[in-house]
Amino acid sequence: LISEPPPATYDPYAGMKTPGQRQLICLQERVKVGEITVDEAVQEFKAWQFNHEGRASSFRYQQENIKKLRDSITRRHKEREKSG
Repeated sequence: LISEPPPATYDPYAGMKTPGQRQLICLQERVKVGEITVDEAVQEFKAWQFNHEGRASSFRYQQENIKKLRDSITRRHKEREKSG
C-alpha cells in the first residue's frame, strides 16, 4: 500500500503555533508574494496585537464574571437546601 504525500499546505506543527505565530506567518507569506511591504506587515501585526490583547482581557473579564455568577448560584442553592 502506497501512501500519498501530504498536500502542499500540510503543516505538521500547525497545532503547536500560537495565534501570534500564525499571524506572523500569514504576514510573511503576504510580504513574500509582494502583496504588502515589510513596513505594512509590521503595522498590521501591531494592530493585530493591540486588538488581540483587548479581546483576551475582555475574555478574562467574562470568565471572572461567569465564575462569580456560578459561585452565587451555588451559594444560593446550598442556602435553600439548608433552610428547606
